[in-house]
Amino acid sequence: MVMGSDLRFLCDEIEAGEHTGFLFAVPSFFEGMARVVDFGNSLSMYNYSPDAAIADARAMRADWLALGCDVRAALAQLREEAEAGRPVR
Repeated sequence: MVMGSDLRFLCDEIEAGEHTGFLFAVPSFFEGMARVVDFGNSLSMYNYSPDAAIADARAMRADWLALGCDVRAALAQLREEAEAGRPVR
């Protein structure tokens, strides 16, 4: 279970994109250039998971963490607006 400061740390990582695209390998600039002429799709690489259930569990965890971070950010914004005396939307 993720709590408190751990969630803040994970939210920073999610904003940096570290947990959202783990199934896809991110190519370098030169690999991206090579993919332009890769008509056989031989350069496409995906990160490996031992089986589909593990890949699904990792994706589900990342989705729920992203949702938690979005809710946390929305609540922080709501708190700031309420403290500043602005009307709550």
